[in-house]
Amino acid sequence: MLQRACAVAPLLFAPLLLAALAGLPVADASFVQRCGSHICVDNVPWYFQGANAYWLIDFVQKDRGMVDRFFDACNQFGLKVIRTWAFNHRMPYAWGKYDEGEFQGLDYIVDSAGRHNIRLILALGNTWTAYRSPQDYLRMAGVDPATTDLLGFYNSSQLRHFYKDHISAIVWRTNTFNGRRYREDDAVMMYDAMNEPRCPGCMDAASQAIHHSFLQEMATHLRGQAPYQLIALGTEGYFMNTYEGWNSGAGARCEGEDWVTINSKITAIDVTVVHVYERQMESVPPAWGKCNFTCFVNYMIQTLTDFLRGPERAVCAAAAAKWWLPIWTAPWAQTVDVAAYQRRCQDMTVLQVFLDTSKLVYG
Repeated sequence: MLQRACAVAPLLFAPLLLAALAGLPVADASFVQRCGSHICVDNVPWYFQGANAYWLIDFVQKDRGMVDRFFDACNQFGLKVIRTWAFNHRMPYAWGKYDEGEFQGLDYIVDSAGRHNIRLILALGNTWTAYRSPQDYLRMAGVDPATTDLLGFYNSSQLRHFYKDHISAIVWRTNTFNGRRYREDDAVMMYDAMNEPRCPGCMDAASQAIHHSFLQEMATHLRGQAPYQLIALGTEGYFMNTYEGWNSGAGARCEGEDWVTINSKITAIDVTVVHVYERQMESVPPAWGKCNFTCFVNYMIQTLTDFLRGPERAVCAAAAAKWWLPIWTAPWAQTVDVAAYQRRCQDMTVLQVFLDTSKLVYG
């Protein structure tokens, strides 16, 4: 696939979540919903820690017991929410066609999560080439990826139709282990319409309009298909135009993600996402180097503080609402080797940042 302008290394997942809308209840189910300015379960404000485990979709093919053991460990460590892929190498392998073995693997993950009282965020697609990507959808639609770019994918009515069909296939899937459709299973807390939907080089108004139109169309379609669950876009938290100076690295603006506009104008989403990952610091002095524990925690403090004090206010003002920001701490330890006490230190530091900055933001 052709690249537009500049690019930055892919990021891991550690988002901030901002609540906005609510779904309707299904009989005998207890969905995670919005109540006022909070995320709630059974109308009671709900607070959680979670982790990103995209690899479950692979591991379940090797050993289903590993999924159960993983969720057992989540219960032991107090993790209540897990984000994972709801796509795989052959999910889909052609328009409307899915490998049943891989789909049953996802069925098992969803069923096991419910049995372990774990809530899931299911990411439905990926901008990157891992597993399924826009390049794969282009090939399945008979388009050579070398002849276009991500903007071409976003702008194609055929590819939009294809991707919406994929969304529907996941949401309406009947689980082979518990007989429930995904859209009616309260183990599914939220759908992430696409992971890190960048648009590299989309700096002009016309390109931005196409990008936002795609995201709006996917989120709106997903909202219609899954009215009981939360909807998100896996944005990374990059800024353009007025708020460009809030970016943690100079290259961020080249990725074409206008976080403020996306999260204030796309009305179908329920939460917004920010990926907090040290590889975003490509221009932070004195020079690029592997970030250690102290480096990462300092970076996280600054990033979270910036979002709470700066651009987040713009989103709130544009949406004419005060949005609540729970924190999700994710697998940054894949890059930074930390001990257990350091992880506890990180968690307490993040909590203190939110306590301190919330007083500045909300009074």
